[in-house]
Amino acid sequence: MKSVITKHLLPALDDLPLEGVKKHHIKQLIIWPLQEQYELRTVKGYFAILKAAFMQASREELLAYNPMSAMQFADFIQAKAKPKEGKLHPPMVKPLFVHLQSLLWSERMLVLMQLAHGTRISETKLARWCHIDWDNRLWRIPASHTKTKEALHLPLTEQVIALLRAYQATQPKGSLLLFPSSNSKEAIGKDAANDIYQKASNGEWTSHHDCRKLARTRLADLGVDKFVGERILNHKLSDLDQAYIHTTTKSLKREALQTYHAWLDLQGFIIFHGKTEGRS
Repeated sequence: MKSVITKHLLPALDDLPLEGVKKHHIKQLIIWPLQEQYELRTVKGYFAILKAAFMQASREELLAYNPMSAMQFADFIQAKAKPKEGKLHPPMVKPLFVHLQSLLWSERMLVLMQLAHGTRISETKLARWCHIDWDNRLWRIPASHTKTKEALHLPLTEQVIALLRAYQATQPKGSLLLFPSSNSKEAIGKDAANDIYQKASNGEWTSHHDCRKLARTRLADLGVDKFVGERILNHKLSDLDQAYIHTTTKSLKREALQTYHAWLDLQGFIIFHGKTEGRS
């Protein structure tokens, strides 16, 4: 957001009086120049940041009137922004598992945990050993670590339990974090995590979001109910769903992840956990 503001919004709008903002200003200074350089979803995102800034200023009474309150992106462009397509496809998973064997344990583990659960990068890299509930076979991700600010409880399959045990044996005794930084007191930063994904992708894909998209796609392809898949990925529920659906779907999530991890085993996931018994 800081980059968008400093590199795009301020240079384009800095000389425009706040109280004189009109639709034609936004169209001529922001929308048209940006859509010549970037994809539609990017332009829409930049517009949303600008509108949010005006809204926040209005809430804090820094503006007597919010000139963007009634503006919508559709006022300028009616075409729908296409979602970004994932670059990590099912046929690429088997070569990925082969390549991950050449990485350090901590590097491969970050990718494996996110690929196995579809978690966000922040949810994954901030994981602590105390979040792993060995008795109940759950990964408890606190609300403070999730984008939705909703705690996420992910069932751990036999494969992941074995994987975590093997990984824990490689870490110093008493380690608190699954993915510590060089000083071992804090989790690795975003840049360090991105470097790992650059190394793991081997140039074929570049974003940790691709692991998340692949997990969601495979869950759907394997017949997992849409609502269960959304709960695994911890997507924000609609207001209606929040009001009427009160279930953790724990058993359904476990069945879904068992099915998905069985597919991952066929691609080579078994190389890392070595679990050959007790799998669905």
